[in-house]
Amino acid sequence: MHSVHPRTRLRSLWTRAGGRLLIADEFFLIAHNDSRGRAKLHPAATGLGLAGGLLGELVLHGHITVSTGLVAVIDRRPPADALAHTVLDQLVGEAQHQAVRTWLSFLAQTAATSVGERLARAGVLRRQENRRLLRTSVSYLPIDLNTVAWPATRLRALLERAGPPSVPDALLLGLVAAAGLTREVLWSATPRAHHRLSPPGRCDTGPCSPTCPSTCPYGRCCRSWSRRCGRPAPG
Repeated sequence: MHSVHPRTRLRSLWTRAGGRLLIADEFFLIAHNDSRGRAKLHPAATGLGLAGGLLGELVLHGHITVSTGLVAVIDRRPPADALAHTVLDQLVGEAQHQAVRTWLSFLAQTAATSVGERLARAGVLRRQENRRLLRTSVSYLPIDLNTVAWPATRLRALLERAGPPSVPDALLLGLVAAAGLTREVLWSATPRAHHRLSPPGRCDTGPCSPTCPSTCPYGRCCRSWSRRCGRPAPG
């Protein structure tokens, strides 16, 4: 049997969800962008980010809506993806629970394993069991480092461009920022990308100074701009 070239695998994954990897998959790869498969966040933060990605996938495909902190199912037809199907069935089966907080907390408990298994089935990661004394833990190791690094690289390139991100990309960027993964995306980026992803009123290096004399084109404080590129902050 012939092995699949990593670039061929990446192209097939890129098209399996309407032109992109699924939201939770990309978040998982950014949060575990490590040759040993170690998470870069606390497990609770990783789980909540992945849970948000799973709900986001259902929103993007028109199965649920999220408004004023509540989740509502609007299309019960099963999604093509098995994990999305499972999450939708849970939402339908527990319709009395509508709070987003409740579903994020519930899905976060198993999201890392569920998404890791989905990526393993897709051939992106390799499932590995580690036995120590009476405990067995599971990790998901990258099969090709270029493939697992692609989501962060793609977002970094997206932030360098002037145009607005697509809705799926905006969702993923929001999850990355909320979870504290901005450094994984911005580690070699230009000031433009840093300011686009920084929350309003906050520099990438900390809260804005009250005496900050100018703002960047995106309305953020620029007190770290000159430290990064050696030029005065744009007015």
